[in-house]
Amino acid sequence: MASFICCAPANVRSWFVSATVALAVILSPSGAQAAKPPIVVPPLTCPGVTSNVISKDNSNALDISNLSPGLGVLFTITNTSGVDGSSTADANAIVTAGGSISVISSTLIPDGGTITGTYTHSGANTTQSFLISQTLNGEAKSFSWTATCKSSQSVTFNAITNKVFGDAAFSVSSLATASSGLPVTFSTTSTTCSVTPTGTVTLISAGSCAITASQAGNTQYLPATPVTRTFTIAQAPQTITFAPISATTTATTSFTVAPTSDSGLPVVVTSSSPSVCTVADYTVTIVGVGTCNLAANQAGDVNYLPATEVPQSFAVTDGVAPALTVPANITAEATSAAGAPATFAASATDAVGPVTFAYAAGGNPVVSGDTFPIGVTTVNVTATDGAGNVSTGSFTVTVQDTIAPAITGVPAPAPVATTGGATTAVVTWAVPTATDAVGVTSFTTDHEPGAAFPLGTTEVTYTATDAAGHVTTASFDVVVTDGGAPEITVPSNMTVEATSAAGAVVTFTVSATDAVDGDVLATASPASGSTFPIGVTTVNVTASDTSGNDATPKSFTVTVQDTIAPAITGVPAPAPVATTGGATTAVVTWAVPTATDAVGVTSFTTDHEPGAAFPLGTTEVTYTATDAAGHVTTASFDVVVTDGGAPEITAPSNMTVEATSAAGAVVTFTVSATDAVDGDVLATASPASGSTFPIGVTTVNVTASDTSGNDATPKSFTVTVQDTIAPAITGVPAPAPVATTGGATTAVVTWAVSDGDGCRWCDELHDRPREPGAAFPLRDDGGNIYGDGCCRSCNHGIVRRRGDRWRCAGDLAPSTP
Repeated sequence: MASFICCAPANVRSWFVSATVALAVILSPSGAQAAKPPIVVPPLTCPGVTSNVISKDNSNALDISNLSPGLGVLFTITNTSGVDGSSTADANAIVTAGGSISVISSTLIPDGGTITGTYTHSGANTTQSFLISQTLNGEAKSFSWTATCKSSQSVTFNAITNKVFGDAAFSVSSLATASSGLPVTFSTTSTTCSVTPTGTVTLISAGSCAITASQAGNTQYLPATPVTRTFTIAQAPQTITFAPISATTTATTSFTVAPTSDSGLPVVVTSSSPSVCTVADYTVTIVGVGTCNLAANQAGDVNYLPATEVPQSFAVTDGVAPALTVPANITAEATSAAGAPATFAASATDAVGPVTFAYAAGGNPVVSGDTFPIGVTTVNVTATDGAGNVSTGSFTVTVQDTIAPAITGVPAPAPVATTGGATTAVVTWAVPTATDAVGVTSFTTDHEPGAAFPLGTTEVTYTATDAAGHVTTASFDVVVTDGGAPEITVPSNMTVEATSAAGAVVTFTVSATDAVDGDVLATASPASGSTFPIGVTTVNVTASDTSGNDATPKSFTVTVQDTIAPAITGVPAPAPVATTGGATTAVVTWAVPTATDAVGVTSFTTDHEPGAAFPLGTTEVTYTATDAAGHVTTASFDVVVTDGGAPEITAPSNMTVEATSAAGAVVTFTVSATDAVDGDVLATASPASGSTFPIGVTTVNVTASDTSGNDATPKSFTVTVQDTIAPAITGVPAPAPVATTGGATTAVVTWAVSDGDGCRWCDELHDRPREPGAAFPLRDDGGNIYGDGCCRSCNHGIVRRRGDRWRCAGDLAPSTP
């Protein structure tokens, strides 16, 4: 069909290019949509299409005819009006038999935006419709429709052979092809395998694996329908390797085994003979005699089948000798010259048992209870179990004679006193007896009964020796006493000073001598070192000798007296205290002194207590102490109170006076000071009263001190000397009005000059004086100057000179410099 172009109204923007159709919308002045003429586009050139018409009529229907089965058309709807709106493509467009329209998106289409849909033709001619609804906001709206033809394609994917876990990676690229000839890509969602886009498959775990072959299409072909092929990954078998174990004995307590599986999974080893052997992990422990039966297993997992069990057995025989415990070495005391009996018993433990014991000494059999000779005998022990395993050991039996002979019947003679002044006495006793289990070989003494013994104590010793050379001695004393009593020596009567109220500790020496005993103990009552009370105490002395003879008692007196008065310590020396606030007294405190006395202080008084108020000047404070004996001690110190209050200054108020000359003015005033202690004191002003004070403000400082050197708080006031009287001016002229001539704006005026206080005419702008005869500006009736003039506020231009400038008199305050 030939293409043609329809002329649209002037207010509609629309045109057609190639296979693009433009849709124009016309609005009436009221905004209602006007009638739309049919729109026809040239035929599309698609493979197998002989005639193809796309038109847009008033009902918004898009007609597609004469498409070959299997061909697809891709539609792109574009907003080309340049006006944004809310245009949507109806996803529920009318679809007739034999074809379908898939709208990719249904949304607002802003200016320049697009939505895309596809149409695949399956047989008969059909009419497909798009419904375009548009809100135009009172403006024209247009769209363009672009159609692109695509052919369909299919994927062929042959079956995949089942695999076993552990097989190598393989390729499925040769199993799948696309009818279009385009390359096929592969993918999977299975966790048991992975695949690359080009078709290389890697096995991950046993189970089912699904591989999908796809072809996404291009500008000429629609996407192919994906094809999925599933295959099975079977569990792999596994084999255990478990090395045979050689026979062993119970001497081997444990060892390790190392079974493995070619799957790499851990192998479990168990024992079915726990009375012979046990196993934990891979450590086998021998616990008895017999046959040890072990088994190695691997249960498999998701990727491997269970392994076939592998058993191992080995014999365990008794290879351990009894664990022999021999008796501890025995030490026994000889009971006779033949020695002493000894009892003993060895013990043993054995996994099999029973155990028999044999004992021998010096090659001869011995048994428990035999008598062993004095000395050391080695006993050898042999322990034999039921399997003939032998253990040996030994211990010693030591028989010794450690007990010395026993001496009994040792006498204890009563003391014997000498008589008739003799120095010796005859003493007798019963002779002791010596015995020993082995035998006494010697029994002697150093004194025989019936001998004469001297005064004092004589030790008599008996000595017994046995066959082993052990020696025993036994002694007793023979005492010969003297019948004479000791003689006592005492000091003369004593007098000492008391050291406390209890008296005094008194030491002295007493002694006693016996003709036989020599110096003997003399006992004094009260004893030396006792505290003796104040007064007279009698000391009695007694003594006895070792024979009980009492000496004739003696005595002496100790007199304790108090002759020393109390001592006062810690007497203070307070620093001078100044009064405050104008007071005439001051409170003074100090640490109270201490009074001590050996006997005791009965009274301690003072005439002034600390914390009392003391007057100005020096006050003596006295402490008095009295002891029990009536002795009195006094101690004194001075309390000094000084004047600490400063004087108070009285000064006049600030003063203002009129200057009497260029130097200022003489000013007089009165200042004073009063002290609480000294009364009136001198107050000094600087500058002093009667001085000449310059014009301006001068500060007068006032000071004062009392006789104690206390400075008053300084005070001050000001003296202001001022010049408030203006100068007197005389001879001020009153010139008659002068008229200008010839059109001039100024006139020459003269008058009589008065020097007065330096009065001059001035030019305010140039600040220079005017002399009589100078030109002055015109004034109106109110004295105001026309134009540019001087001293607008001055009457008749009168000025005063202040410093280096001329000022209008009316502008100057009295104090203006």
